[in-house]
Amino acid sequence: MNHATITLRNGKILLVDSEDAELLNGHNVYTTTKPGRTVSYAHFWSGGKQVSVHRIVMKAMPGQIICHLNGNGLDCRKANLAVGNARLNGASVKMKRSGSASKYRGVHVYNGRGRGNWSVRFFDDGKGVNLGLFDSEIAAAKAYDQEASKRFGRFAHLNFPALDSLSKP
Repeated sequence: MNHATITLRNGKILLVDSEDAELLNGHNVYTTTKPGRTVSYAHFWSGGKQVSVHRIVMKAMPGQIICHLNGNGLDCRKANLAVGNARLNGASVKMKRSGSASKYRGVHVYNGRGRGNWSVRFFDDGKGVNLGLFDSEIAAAKAYDQEASKRFGRFAHLNFPALDSLSKP
């Protein structure tokens, strides 16, 4: 499917399918970013209400949560959007890694006794999940990816997405 790129006033780029670009004609599309977050989303005003571009594109019903599979809130192509729930939406969000010793999602330095210098832990549906200890940061990141793929499927935000796509048929 062909897509359109729309340059917004702040210089950010919005991606939509060509067929959906018409929905935005005549609207002043802008971005918002929640405090403490890094992901921006595209909106416009219609009928006195703020409307999210991703919700319009997916024809979302009230209460439905629309997930951006690649974590980019300005990529509103249908191939990147899916109806999900709060649990799955959290799995597809890129987390800000400031202050973390590891550059990988779910990987943490382990300073306890015993074997392994890296631990893997994350939350799933509000419950902490520990996958164990690993001798290398890369091994821990790969273990996270494997478990995240099992739990969250196409909603998972992986440390090595290119490697994951090569292993899929």
